[in-house]
Amino acid sequence: PLQPNWAWKTQKGEWQPYPPEVSGRLHTAKLAGQSKVSIRVDSESYIVDLALMQQTDLTNSESQPIRDSNALELPTNLNGVTVFGTPLACGLTEHEAALGVCYNPSSAYCTVVSPLDILPDADGDKLLYEGTMFPHPLPAVTDPRPDEFFEQVDRERLELLATKNLLHKSKPASTSATTLRAKMDGFVAELSHMLDQNLGKGSSKIERKAREALNDKDEALFRKGFMGLTDEFVIGFDCLYLSGLDTVIKGKLYLTTNHLLFQASASAGKDLRFGVPLPEIISIQKAVAMGHAALQLFTLTRGFFQFQEFRDVFGDFFKHTRGTSSGTAFDRVYNYLDHLWRSSTVVPNPTVQFLPLCTLFVN
Repeated sequence: PLQPNWAWKTQKGEWQPYPPEVSGRLHTAKLAGQSKVSIRVDSESYIVDLALMQQTDLTNSESQPIRDSNALELPTNLNGVTVFGTPLACGLTEHEAALGVCYNPSSAYCTVVSPLDILPDADGDKLLYEGTMFPHPLPAVTDPRPDEFFEQVDRERLELLATKNLLHKSKPASTSATTLRAKMDGFVAELSHMLDQNLGKGSSKIERKAREALNDKDEALFRKGFMGLTDEFVIGFDCLYLSGLDTVIKGKLYLTTNHLLFQASASAGKDLRFGVPLPEIISIQKAVAMGHAALQLFTLTRGFFQFQEFRDVFGDFFKHTRGTSSGTAFDRVYNYLDHLWRSSTVVPNPTVQFLPLCTLFVN
């Protein structure tokens, strides 16, 4: 895999590489979504702004440009060649390749798939994969499903409240609170404890009911759009479906215990809906398509499906109460899908030939 390779521009206009440990720190910070990082180089302290791509010397406040050399040095036409010892995918633009590196370099495990193997079907409304071997499945997700994660957080919150309540009750009653001030302090402390307990329990209950209400709304839309399907509904996401080589359709992605389903929104201007049985999926890949992170699905019947720009009201609501602990909508879709897929079939499929794993995104 490519090693982090960051550099800053000197006053002479030359690009000076950072020490490996500093490059690694900048690389990790960018993946984590941090905007600023403090570093030390040659005993000098700097603040690196990853949004502006510049570093500022804390001694004299002078700023210099910085860059991620790996992202910038990727060629615009890869044609299956090897760069820095790593096989790269065909057909990526420099911008898309840079986005791919920034999104999840060296751990994406994406496989090389030539765009020449992705072709429209006879009707021209969906894509087929014509490669001789399928991309190898990525390593299994080890994090719990997002709904399980939030339930775990709720349990831990209630357990913490119970522990605080137990400690509060175990405190010996003060026998010296004879003055008015002491009695008032005791009253305020007791009131504060009661408010903490009630607000904590109330917050968990409100969030749980909000999750259920949002999920119930999506399930109602799912049942209406796919009448007769008796699957257990799991979750829904707004997204874009790349139905052709350059055709994008806005709609809703639904995940059940047995299917991945898509229904175009009314604004899309066409009544498109389809379902993919989870056991028919051969591989799920993280990729970069049209400049955005995307999920690519390869099926046993040679179907090729791409989805991107995921959004869920569930995530919009909880980012205000839980920050980024639940990840992005892209993370949540992939997490759910990987768990459901592996629960429905054997992964990897023993009857299929797979390409080897490599480390960069495909288009």
